Amino acid sequence: MSVNKSAAQAEVGMTLDEVREEILRDYRIVHESREASLLGRKEVLTGKAKFGIFGDGKELAQVCMAKQFRNGDWRSGYYRDMTFMFAIGELTVQQWFAQLYAHADVNADPSSAGRSMNGHFATRSLDANGEWKDLMAQPNSSPDISPPPDRCRACSAWRRPARCSATTPRCTATRTSATRATRWPSAPSAMPAPAKATSGRP
Repeated sequence: MSVNKSAAQAEVGMTLDEVREEILRDYRIVHESREASLLGRKEVLTGKAKFGIFGDGKELAQVCMAKQFRNGDWRSGYYRDMTFMFAIGELTVQQWFAQLYAHADVNADPSSAGRSMNGHFATRSLDANGEWKDLMAQPNSSPDISPPPDRCRACSAWRRPARCSATTPRCTATRTSATRATRWPSAPSAMPAPAKATSGRP
């Protein structure tokens, strides 16, 4: 056991006391995050908060991820990343509860002043005067971003790119340029009328 500790200490350049302090700090973050999740869920279930998304069960992985995060890095992640935000020092438990209640003061909820969905954590890129901060000197978080869906030009269904094909039930058209040209002429007035449903009766 002592040999392993010595190897670990030599690898990271930390003394045993520093390792102990780091472990206790991590445990405190994990514990506070779990308690915040449990209390937040109770607030939602009793009607004191309207909606909440919580990160219980994901604390340890997020603390580990935070250790690899450096100033200048960007996170655009998961709405359950509260522990990660606690660990990088960009969110306090009080600020987390402020966003749970949609507090309209930017000092209370620096992510969005109550304007965004819960758990959409963001850091401030502009200072109080509207000037850009040095983003390379701070950890950065953007509210969750997803690629927009794409409308299939063959069947007009909204889908993620490349997910609509001949095997998809709602899309039986082959995605060739000839098919698209036939189904989607350039002139809107020339678009074919939708097919009428038939009951199968004569």
